[in-house]
Amino acid sequence: MYKKQTAVIMVFALAVTSLLFFFSPFQEHKEASAEETSRTGIVSGVESSLNVRSGANASSEIRGGLPNGSTIEIEDIVGNWALIYFNDTYGYVSMNYVDLNKPSAGSSGRTGEYQGTVTGVNTSLNVRSGANASSEIRGSLPNGTTVEVESTVGNWALIYFNDTYGYVSLSYLSVVEGSSPSPVAGSPLTGETIAIDPGHGGSDPGAVGNGLQEKDVVLDIGRRVEQKLNAAGSNVVMTRSNDVYVGLERRAQIANSANADSFVSIHANAFNGAASGSETFYYSGSRDGAELAGLIQEEMVKALGTADRGSRDGNFSVIRNTSMPAVLAETAFIDEPSDAAKLRSSAFREAAASAIVRGLERYYN
Repeated sequence: MYKKQTAVIMVFALAVTSLLFFFSPFQEHKEASAEETSRTGIVSGVESSLNVRSGANASSEIRGGLPNGSTIEIEDIVGNWALIYFNDTYGYVSMNYVDLNKPSAGSSGRTGEYQGTVTGVNTSLNVRSGANASSEIRGSLPNGTTVEVESTVGNWALIYFNDTYGYVSLSYLSVVEGSSPSPVAGSPLTGETIAIDPGHGGSDPGAVGNGLQEKDVVLDIGRRVEQKLNAAGSNVVMTRSNDVYVGLERRAQIANSANADSFVSIHANAFNGAASGSETFYYSGSRDGAELAGLIQEEMVKALGTADRGSRDGNFSVIRNTSMPAVLAETAFIDEPSDAAKLRSSAFREAAASAIVRGLERYYN
């Protein structure tokens, strides 16, 4: 009798283990990647292997390496870095060593950030293999040519050209009036009204440190979030879109009046010059707010390589007085030198914006 019971227990345990593996987050991610990723690339031109780093910069921790010929699925492009899923986590690889493949027919994802027209060149605009004037010339475009800009790297635009990707100087591109990112097909964010609240502004600089003002950093991140949400078909409500002062109660009123479905307040933290990392707050008692905060926190830590300070309840006015699920995201510490260096980086701000949007996508999915 005892042996029979033991056998039954072992079979049951094996069945549960199999189910847990089948429904694991990794399995879910791989299924989602197959549907959502719009770009793939092949590692090329490295001497030994391409470093996979924790952040979108060459000084971030190395998490592993990829040999020439490796095919990767690109989740996002942040400046000159590609965000990929690697060894059960996220990492970044330099675009200098990735040959991007042509998007498959009918794949989801936007066709471009915006459209630009070549203008002001004497003969033609060089299309180069990298985002610098010394990279190989892959071809050229005459004045009047309209291109779709996938992303920007400093003063360079990444475009699709002759069945491959290349870079052109932004100095010779004029934005086509009215062009905007194409909506992401089937995005869970389509039709959702989302309020984005870049903290502080105007006479209120917020936290200050290492030559940075919080109000400037978070406005930049907020605008990037706005652009990505618009691309996903969301109705975006900004509490401020420029350097103006908006009172705390007024911020909540803006979101409430718009009947927003969710609210994200974006900040940079400060304490004693030694604390570092990312954290996300929700109002105590809000189950939906807690869920959204947890998802955004997870995505920020993955994408930014910052210390995980967790998600927790907080009694901040903007999340207390809003009538929808609301969170306050502290991206990094502006008074800590290492975090401040990240906040100064355009690539970091882009990664922070992408992380916030991915958290929202997971919440609405």
